[in-house]
Amino acid sequence: MRRGIGTALGVALAGLIAWARRDAGDARRSRPAGRSRGSVPEVSELGVLEAAAALRERRVSAVELAEDCLARIERRNGGAPSFDGAPGAINAWVRIYPEIAREQAHEADARRAREGERTPALCGVPVALKDLVGVAGLPLTASSRVLEGNVADADATAWAQRQERSSRQALA
Repeated sequence: MRRGIGTALGVALAGLIAWARRDAGDARRSRPAGRSRGSVPEVSELGVLEAAAALRERRVSAVELAEDCLARIERRNGGAPSFDGAPGAINAWVRIYPEIAREQAHEADARRAREGERTPALCGVPVALKDLVGVAGLPLTASSRVLEGNVADADATAWAQRQERSSRQALA
């Protein structure tokens, strides 16, 4: 796997947690009957620290988090990702890389199994990047047709450092 493509997994999930939490709104305050505080909430209820804790405590896997995020994107985006959008659709995701997300989630789970408590806290927590942040080998268009066809030739420093410090993030 090329380094740039591998790091691209986060290109769709970084904003998902914030987006999902915003949509969860009151769901956080009024927990459904029968749901205990100890159980893992739906991804729409997980914050970054909650997701990291659930991974650390093995209540959920990085693969499960990535799949939940991908499913939510599919349900809520309003159709296939596109520049054009659709009337009445959220269309928050222009590009999604589910294969990369799944591959990196598997890598994160393997690392957590291998390293245990030494694993970086955010390893496996899904993230997404706006395509203003360069990920080698992926489109870098700022969601603008003017930049259509522009591909990052290297990872942006911020993304490279994030990957280095946190290890694999499950990107959608």
